[in-house]
Amino acid sequence: MVGRWLGGAGDNVAVGINNHGQITVNSVMSDGTIHAFMWSGELQDLGTYPADAFITVAPCCNNVNDAGQIVGFSIDSSFNQRALLWQSKDNTPVDLNSLLPVDSPWFLISPGGINDAGENAATAVNLNTFEVHAVVASRVVGIGPAARGATKPPVLPQHVRQLLQRRAHF
Repeated sequence: MVGRWLGGAGDNVAVGINNHGQITVNSVMSDGTIHAFMWSGELQDLGTYPADAFITVAPCCNNVNDAGQIVGFSIDSSFNQRALLWQSKDNTPVDLNSLLPVDSPWFLISPGGINDAGENAATAVNLNTFEVHAVVASRVVGIGPAARGATKPPVLPQHVRQLLQRRAHF
């Protein structure tokens, strides 16, 4: 039934819920892409980012906090993966990497959750060593260097790409 509501082809999965009853859902669409949705009385497609992404999802399970902020990730047509943040269901997703300090060695690949303080547990690649780590990203206002702004995903070594593909079950 949810697939029909979303215009999808089925395979719809509820993946998160907050204390206000807002539910995040991932749906396979009729064109084969996968979109994230938010339900809070009605379903709303959270869109794709970037435009050529064939997957834009909110992973399981702590992906929506009580402020309605949602974390997820996308994979574009070149198989670049990036971590995303929706400030609310009504906003376009933001690449979380654009919010990191200019001098940060990290590139956020996939968030593991967001808490009510807006802190994100994430999988990240250190761009100096290409090691993959778990990190916590939190907003710090007014301290440190300016955010790096829009970023292009880095070209990752083949062994890192293979590791990420195995973890994402591709």
